[in-house]
Amino acid sequence: GFADPAPGAGAVAAPVAAAAAPAEVVIVTWNANRVAPQSGKNQNKLARLVERLGRVDLICVLEAIVTQNTKARARTLLDGYDCFITRVQQAKEPKGAGVAFYVRQDSPLAAGARLL
Repeated sequence: GFADPAPGAGAVAAPVAAAAAPAEVVIVTWNANRVAPQSGKNQNKLARLVERLGRVDLICVLEAIVTQNTKARARTLLDGYDCFITRVQQAKEPKGAGVAFYVRQDSPLAAGARLL
């Protein structure tokens, strides 16, 4: 792009430095029944997924059933990530699922622990 010419400079416009290209981000979706399984081979599945993929900026876990009992664990599953849960299953409530977002704290998508 070009800046407006300086007063008295005629019709010549000075080039303007291009804005920095946005940083590349990696977004992963995972369709899971539970974010924080209590036991078994799936207990650390999310951490293993991130380890296999490398740097992931945002993980969107769909159909994430999070209860009051598993909420704290779900929020701390991944070091270096902030967790945002759209729905926490209440006791004696019909089963339903929400979405859990894990945003890497040093990602361009995060600013002050908030998804931009």
